[in-house]
Parts: sequence; C-alpha cells; structure tokens
Amino acid sequence: MIYNNDTFEKFTIIKEIYENENHRVYLSNQIDKFKIVILKVEIGDKKYLYSQYIILDKLKYVLGVPKVLNCGFAANNRFYYSIDYYEKSVSDILKKHGTLSLQSVLSIGLSILRILSGIHKQEIIYCNLCPENIVFSKEGADHDSKLHLIGFSQAHLKQDKPNKLQNKNSLPYQSCYFNKNCQHSKSGDLESLGYLLIKLRKGILPWEKLPHQLMEQKKVDYLKSNEFYEGLPYEFRLYFQSIKSLNDGPKHQYLIKLLKAIMIKYCKTTRHCILELNQLTPITEASFETDSSMESFYLSRRVILPSFASSVNVYSNTELDLSIEEKLKRLQLISKQYKLISNL
Repeated sequence: MIYNNDTFEKFTIIKEIYENENHRVYLSNQIDKFKIVILKVEIGDKKYLYSQYIILDKLKYVLGVPKVLNCGFAANNRFYYSIDYYEKSVSDILKKHGTLSLQSVLSIGLSILRILSGIHKQEIIYCNLCPENIVFSKEGADHDSKLHLIGFSQAHLKQDKPNKLQNKNSLPYQSCYFNKNCQHSKSGDLESLGYLLIKLRKGILPWEKLPHQLMEQKKVDYLKSNEFYEGLPYEFRLYFQSIKSLNDGPKHQYLIKLLKAIMIKYCKTTRHCILELNQLTPITEASFETDSSMESFYLSRRVILPSFASSVNVYSNTELDLSIEEKLKRLQLISKQYKLISNL
C-alpha cells in the first residue's frame, strides 16, 4: 500500500461515475502503473471516506474484498483512496439474461457466503448487498476467486451505528426487520443474500417496485406465502427458516452446506461456475420439488438436522445414498487434481 501527500499527480481522471454529499468516485488511470482504477475522493464529512478505508483495511486478508491500492491526502487535505476497477457486475449479467441458471445462482451464493463469513468474523456488518455490488475481477483461477464485493459505504463495526445514507439499489434486499429496530445485523446480511438469490433466479422480487415504506411489510407477508417460493427448490424455504432460528448468530457453514446440497440435487454437479459469465450453455437442471424434500440437504454429508426438521426420514434408499457418496468422492478427487494442475 502506498501513502501519498500530493495533488493527484499519480492519477489521470477519465470520468466521474458517482457522487454523494460526502465523496466523489472517479474512473481513473494510475499513471505510474498504467492501470485503470477506481478513485474515491472526500468532498464532505471527513470521517465518511476514512471510515470506509478503515473497514477495508480490517478486511484486507478476506478473499473477495477489494484491496486498497493507494491512499493519502491531497493538497487540499482531502482524503482519498483507490481500488481495482471491475468491468463486469452481476447486475450487467442480469440485465442481459433476465434470469440466471440455478447453478450460477448457487455459485454466486456460495462465494458471497464465504466472503460474508470473513467479514462477519471481524465483527463487521456489510448491509449493502445488491447485484451492482457483486463484481468480477479479470484475475483469479476460477469464478469463485474472481467474484468480489464492493460498496462498503454502508459497512460498519457491529457496535457502531449504521450510516444514514442509503443505497437505493440495496433497499429491495434489506432485512425486513431493519426498519423495526433501526439496526443491521449479521443475520440481516444473510437474509439480504436470500432475497438476492431469488432475484437472480426469478428475475424479480414482488416488492421491488413498491415505495420504500411498503417494502418491509410486503417482505414479511411474502415470506409466509407459497407464491414467493413458486418455481424454486423447496430448500429455499429452509434457508430463511434457518436464519430466523439462529438467534445465537449466523451459521455460515450450515448455509454453505445447504446451497451445496441444492446444487448436487438439482444441478447434478458440485462445479462452481457462473455459466452466463462466460456465455456458456446452462446444463439441464432437474425439476424442482415443492413438497418437503428436505432430505436433499443431507445426501452428501450426514449433517445433524436442526430442531425444526428432526423428525424427517433422511435416507429412504441406501443404494442411492452409496451411489451419491461414490460420485462425491470422484468429484472431490477431480477437484483436487485440477487445483494441483492450476498451481503448476
């Protein structure tokens, strides 16, 4: 990381891409590196942009969080910092395709769960999840390592108050309990992810075009309805039920296993791949079940059932179970071989 005290002699401004009352965001060229970057410059509250920098610095070892490339104070004593420029976002892919394949949705979900787990371990709440803030780097061995979260203007330490400025793009994905207690939480981030995954799969959320004041109640109503889950694997209900039941804090690994199990059952693969990112043809997906098919969560791993599902008969066919176990072992072996080859 480079600290500077200059008048932005290191940058050539290409264009301004965003502004609010506290900072401007520029697409810039870092001259000495011949590299396109995002440059954020303070124009208002002196604590606003610096607080973002502090958050990013705490998360510098979390894969999928942007690294601060350059920071310091300009001649007018305004703080600035720069991060990598990401050309493509999930929003771009969604606008082009309308909806994403189930394999792509689950792959994105698994990557974000991994990133949120690293963020939450630092006692930081992200609270700004939306398709526009999920971007892809050109670097990385696979889609998981390419995917990044940006937009940390709303992020804050768990004990701090959230920022009053709201990102209108993230409002449809906000926890339905936020306006009731005016406080974000780790579980709220995971709830937002659930809404995001449904948006990516179905192309729309039923409340997204409503006024902000009506959104929260509609979210509560729709979560109780069958209409909201229509056309989705039954296990998506489990996702929201598990978040609601986790009063002692979010269990990221539990939700990761749940999404992996959905991928195994309906996509017949464990391959982490965002098909639309490379213009690939989506694979044929198994038909979705709308009844209590919760056993799919536990086919690949004998996971202890949560209290609300303890009475379910998990294995009804021993031969099927053994067949799936054998396939999983083969997939894991292929994955290990691929990683070894990639590292050569």
